[in-house]
Amino acid sequence: TPTTTTTTTPLAPVRRLHIGLNGCSLRTAENLAVAALVPLDRLLLESDAPWCDMRPTHASHVHVRSAWPNRRPERHSLDTDPDCVVKGRNEPCAVRCVLEAVAAVHAAGDADGADAHELSSRQAALILSIGQQVYRNTLELFWPQDAAATTTTTD
Repeated sequence: TPTTTTTTTPLAPVRRLHIGLNGCSLRTAENLAVAALVPLDRLLLESDAPWCDMRPTHASHVHVRSAWPNRRPERHSLDTDPDCVVKGRNEPCAVRCVLEAVAAVHAAGDADGADAHELSSRQAALILSIGQQVYRNTLELFWPQDAAATTTTTD
């Protein structure tokens, strides 16, 4: 199933091939269906800031729960409101929105008649587990020595 971390697709023989998803890669229902097929052990997530934000017109937008206060660029000041983002600009923190959308499509692909509450609970659990898997994937791909050290200290 799409929620396992074992690669069972044609990607299996291709070592170190990963697929990165960002807000723009989740624009349509077809894009979401493809995202649900990406093996979690090959998944990387990116915000692609300051471009490629997730917009209300994107199919993925219904799955996004996170939001940050925002101000127009001419009114934005980190000095007065450090937790505020610039309106209309994709910020690095928006990678969480990509994670939420990916978790939602993986939860839906594994739903088997689940009601809305159960599906929401699965999505919440998947946000954590997919986030951890993506972190491991990132370490293994870009910092394999750190990934090895992390594995030995947690075993």
